[in-house]
Amino acid sequence: LLERPRVQDAFVAAASLAQQQFIKVLDGDTKALETTNGKVVLDVRPLVLQLGDRFSFIPDLEQRIPESAAKVTILESDQLSAAQDVTKALRTVASWVWVLVLAAWGAAIWLARGRRRIETRAIAIGIVVAGFLVLVVRTLAGRYLVDELVLSDSVKPAISNAYDILTKLLAGAGWTAIIVGIVALAGVWVS
Repeated sequence: LLERPRVQDAFVAAASLAQQQFIKVLDGDTKALETTNGKVVLDVRPLVLQLGDRFSFIPDLEQRIPESAAKVTILESDQLSAAQDVTKALRTVASWVWVLVLAAWGAAIWLARGRRRIETRAIAIGIVVAGFLVLVVRTLAGRYLVDELVLSDSVKPAISNAYDILTKLLAGAGWTAIIVGIVALAGVWVS
């Protein structure tokens, strides 16, 4: 059953929806995912029923699966509170850390009177190197994760795709850094 494309597509859709709902819960929107007695609970019963309806190999599936049997507890209440606090802090840092970086670069260039072009070039080279390092580390970590930690060959493509999806923004940030650094280097060369 798990080898069928329709089942895999249904699982991917359910997992994607669960991830989106979990992120909403971490952002403080507890309407997105069911919370019971302070616990975050994922209800997979609709997915099981949908698969049963699609393949219709088990009669009266809805009566055979009790309501509570298909609920998975993801987080306890204290874990949820801690995860929400960490998520809020990380979002705040991620939103404003670039201001500190730009201020530090501006201060470095301002302090380097007489060598400002050299400092700007050094910063641009540093940005390009950092972008390449992000891409290389992302690639090497992905290979290690898939090749060394995943034991079953049948799961490796799914883990590889999941890793690519999860780190897509990181790769975009690496390429952005490289492009910004190259533009800055071109500006230094033109000046």
